[in-house]
Amino acid sequence: MIIKKLSSWIPLTLLTFGLAMSLSQNAAAKEVKPFVKITSSVLEDSSFYGVIIDNRTYVNLEGLKKCLPFYVLDKGVGWEEKSKTLWVYGIPYPDDPNAYLRFTIGASEFRAGDHILEGDIEVIDGHIYMPLRPIMEFYNLDIKWDEKDKQVTIDNDD
Repeated sequence: MIIKKLSSWIPLTLLTFGLAMSLSQNAAAKEVKPFVKITSSVLEDSSFYGVIIDNRTYVNLEGLKKCLPFYVLDKGVGWEEKSKTLWVYGIPYPDDPNAYLRFTIGASEFRAGDHILEGDIEVIDGHIYMPLRPIMEFYNLDIKWDEKDKQVTIDNDD
């Protein structure tokens, strides 16, 4: 049981480490405002932290996976070094072509299925951060900012 869990955890860890090493060599230091708490109840209840850049909330890959309306397996995440592109395939891709995301470092837009969405892809301390709101709106998820508690809540827009 432990070996099975480790065998699924190790590839993602190696991918993340390789991605971070690659990006850290090319990434300029970014000024990041304090972390913001994000609570998602889209597939499962989870809480994690994102960052605020230019008054927009950004999440890293692990945070993004907790907000999506589909599951992402370890083999559904990849990095293309030459183009500096991170891709994410979720279940039920390819039956649902919208369960696919592609982010390229330095681009001011990204892909969700066959759609192009606007939003800068940021690199902070060797990690890719994606803008949260355009992704959540694309998947018709309800995203709310609580000014009093300074946190973001995401759930299904039912």
